[in-house]
Amino acid sequence: MDSKLIEKLTQLKTVQDRTSNDVTEIMYLLREQNGRVRENEKAISRLNIVASLMITSITGFIAWLFGKQ
Repeated sequence: MDSKLIEKLTQLKTVQDRTSNDVTEIMYLLREQNGRVRENEKAISRLNIVASLMITSITGFIAWLFGKQ
């Protein structure tokens, strides 16, 4: 009886260790992915700013052209 209990506890400890290692690896990968997402969000924000400035400039130029006539 005791040997079965010890064997079962050993199996549970092994499963717990594997699960702990998997969770640690997933947390590391998630941190890495979040960093990449943040970088992409910054790049998209910069592109939005540039696009807004270009649209404003083009609109202003067209308004100036039509206002000149």
